[in-house]
Amino acid sequence: MNKSGFYISKLVLQDASKTEASIDFAPGCNVVSGASDTGKTFILQCIDYLLGAGTPPKTISEAYGYRYLFLELKVHSGATYTLMRDLNEPEKTYMTDGIVDDFWDLHEKSNVEVLTSKKSKNATSVSDILLRISGFKGTELIRKDSENKKKGLSFRDVVHLTVIDEKEIITEKSPVFNESVTDETAKAAVFQLLISGEDSSELLEVADPKTTKQKLNAQLQLIDDMSKELAHKISLHIKEAETAGNISAEEEIAKINEQYVEIEKALASKREERQVVSGNLDLLRQEIASLNELISRFVLLKSQYQSDLDRLEFLGEGEHLYSQLNNASCECPLCGSVINMKENIGNESRSAIQAEVKKITHNLRELVVTLDANIEQKRQLVERENAEAQKYRSCEDEITRKLQPFKSSIQVELQKLVARQKKMLDINTFRRQLADFAEKRKWVEAELGQVKKVKGSTGLIDKKSLGGFVESVKSLLTQWSFLSGNEEIDFDTKTRVFDFSIDGVYRSSHGKGVRALLYSAFILGLMNHCHKNNLPHPLVVLLDTPLNSFKEKDPKFSDEEKISRIKSSFFETLSTWSKDMQIIIFENIVPPTDVQGEIKYHYFSGQVGVGRAAFIPPEKTEEK
Repeated sequence: MNKSGFYISKLVLQDASKTEASIDFAPGCNVVSGASDTGKTFILQCIDYLLGAGTPPKTISEAYGYRYLFLELKVHSGATYTLMRDLNEPEKTYMTDGIVDDFWDLHEKSNVEVLTSKKSKNATSVSDILLRISGFKGTELIRKDSENKKKGLSFRDVVHLTVIDEKEIITEKSPVFNESVTDETAKAAVFQLLISGEDSSELLEVADPKTTKQKLNAQLQLIDDMSKELAHKISLHIKEAETAGNISAEEEIAKINEQYVEIEKALASKREERQVVSGNLDLLRQEIASLNELISRFVLLKSQYQSDLDRLEFLGEGEHLYSQLNNASCECPLCGSVINMKENIGNESRSAIQAEVKKITHNLRELVVTLDANIEQKRQLVERENAEAQKYRSCEDEITRKLQPFKSSIQVELQKLVARQKKMLDINTFRRQLADFAEKRKWVEAELGQVKKVKGSTGLIDKKSLGGFVESVKSLLTQWSFLSGNEEIDFDTKTRVFDFSIDGVYRSSHGKGVRALLYSAFILGLMNHCHKNNLPHPLVVLLDTPLNSFKEKDPKFSDEEKISRIKSSFFETLSTWSKDMQIIIFENIVPPTDVQGEIKYHYFSGQVGVGRAAFIPPEKTEEK
């Protein structure tokens, strides 16, 4: 058996408050037939949803109240997986390694993996799992536009070639494109991958002619706009240069620079002089402060000397008064003690007073001389200070009122000259840029002339692989008695066709019954081609009503017996296919009795009490 691919073994719809709805499938051919409105299309939608579709199954009244959908998959290599989606949390898909019946036990043991709905670098997605078990590497790249830009392959890129609903199967569009109108290039690349096993990773990106022309025209517009702006700048700069005169900026800058150097020297000299004067002033003021302190002390000492002389003079006068009291005794007017007037000041005390007066008088004369000398010295220092202060003010005035303003005016003039010189340099630069733009414009115009219109194409299809696929479809249609085997069948890879024709008649030209049959042959032939050549493919195909519409009056198939034979051959052929491939057919038509025993067959009667009524069991009613 083929080790890649899988088959669907069971679909289950569950809720704690509802009777479980389930259906089993087997490898090989499966047919679910019966009355309308019994849930056949709903089953296909549920399976598609569990395979990663973004749209949930269409709401039907019978399914109201159900919450959990399960899909049991068996891989041909031996593994079994169960996928579960909660209809209340559609963004998550849960997966276990095991059968449906063990899911909740494994869930309780945390043996359930949560898959993301979309491919992600940091998490496993439903697509990752399904691609891997379908035989893909998971790293395939597919071409997505005419410029050969690429994107990673997703399982949803493959599903439209395996799960076909009742609307798609009768479409006039190619099965490759399905109902898509926006990503035909990508779908063609997926078809190429399936029939050949080769992805788009080796394709080099090419520029789309329309996009290239738009880019080149935009470059021309930009070049023209910038050239116009440069020409305007050059004109303005030239006018300003003419207004400034004929003397070159370089000569004037040299002249101004000489003046600037001289004024800088004068400023430096005057600042140095001012610094020296400032130092002299500091020293003089320190000396004056010291003299002021000394003079203050001398004035205080002079006052003390004068006070001492006054005290000694008082003592001398007191002795004279005592001598006039005639040695009488009297009481002190303050304390009442008796004063003995006989006691008198002696000659020794008188001499001491006179000596002290003489000494203090001498010191006082010397102090006055010193004090006068200090006052004179201070006067001289103050005069010198005033002279130095005048020098300082003169220096400061010359710096701030003459030299510095002159320097500032030179700087302003120099800046103007430098700006003028820059404008002249800018003119030369702008002219060079204009010349460069002119050359660039020529190059862009040449490139624009070489852009060739490329015919729309959905990609290069490998002819050998395509031939094998076409033979597979032709063989299948022959086995179904639709073809005799002598017809010419071809596959047109032109844009917006990408479909096969029989004897020059495209599939889209037939009625919807024939279109459905040929669509089925395309999808089944593709799977058979991949299986025979061991190419990646899920090896599962679901077809909704491939034969139901095959009943209108077509000129080629007006024979009712032939139509009946084609329908019977359809089921008979598929019943003999390898069990490596699974076909699930949802059809109103009942397959032949002898075929029913060879396939997995489910019949929904649509009537309660007659076999199985529908996919979802009818609600039980309590007996009165």
